[in-house]
Amino acid sequence: MNAKNEWFKLNKGSRNFLYTYLTILLLFSLISSGVLIFLKAEIIEILKIEKLSILGCIVFPLLGSSIFYIRKLYKASINLDIVEPSNNEDQIRQIGIIFYFVLRPIFSIGLGLLLFLSFKIGVSAMVKSPELNDGFVYSCMFFSFFIGYSSGDVIDKLEKVGKNIVRKSFDSTIDN
Repeated sequence: MNAKNEWFKLNKGSRNFLYTYLTILLLFSLISSGVLIFLKAEIIEILKIEKLSILGCIVFPLLGSSIFYIRKLYKASINLDIVEPSNNEDQIRQIGIIFYFVLRPIFSIGLGLLLFLSFKIGVSAMVKSPELNDGFVYSCMFFSFFIGYSSGDVIDKLEKVGKNIVRKSFDSTIDN
């Protein structure tokens, strides 16, 4: 076992659950992303571009996150970095690891929606009457995939940026 992964404690049932869960998310997001791409014109007629973009910012980060965390799990298995829990402390750690793998894809959806909002704000700030086209949809899908794939890095960055924003906001109100 790799010394840096001594924390990776999962029993066989938990490993199987995570593999199943992540595979279901992967298949769902693959099928959904294919439908969104192949039936884009039909979906735009029904939902309009903005709602298709929102769907893209839900499905594509889920796809990216599922790929990343399946890869993380199978690499840990191949490298024998996952060990069976052996005591109460390991059982507690196992619960945290399960939540880590279960929640990261869900977090990625939230981050994808945040990306949509930032794109929408950016377009609105630059154009008086924003007329969105399919380029906006593709941009949302493309960038939200990477938001999902790198959701751990995005969460870390948001924590740093968020702390600075809060600190600066409160410092300026205290100074006045």
